[in-house]
Amino acid sequence: MSQLERQAVDEVPDRIAGWLGVPVQVERGIPGAGSEFDFVARTPDVAFVFEVKGRDDVATLERAARRLQACTQFDASMVPVLVVPFMGRVARQWAEDRGLAWVDLSGNADLPAPDVSRRGTLLRTISLREGIPL
Repeated sequence: MSQLERQAVDEVPDRIAGWLGVPVQVERGIPGAGSEFDFVARTPDVAFVFEVKGRDDVATLERAARRLQACTQFDASMVPVLVVPFMGRVARQWAEDRGLAWVDLSGNADLPAPDVSRRGTLLRTISLREGIPL
């Protein structure tokens, strides 16, 4: 596991727990076992499945998104999420155009969250700009 992946596993689940106000359990991908993701953060309603990348260029994100979507396509409770150090303007627009969730390690995010009024229903309600200004 790279240093960037370790940082993401250490920071992102705690942020999600804080943003959503729910407990989060972390499961890591199993090296060499064909895992197409780096880690999963499970809440009571949703499993956020993460792929960590070192940069936000569209070609890199496109490959990661295809892998994530392949491993989550048959389970509606699994939400694929891209993680990068910083999600720039071009990459944010690319992700938005495709309806892809993302988190950056600067404290910004755009991801679906459980609708507390309708348990289990996902709404795109979290769009955070807490970190480095976008």
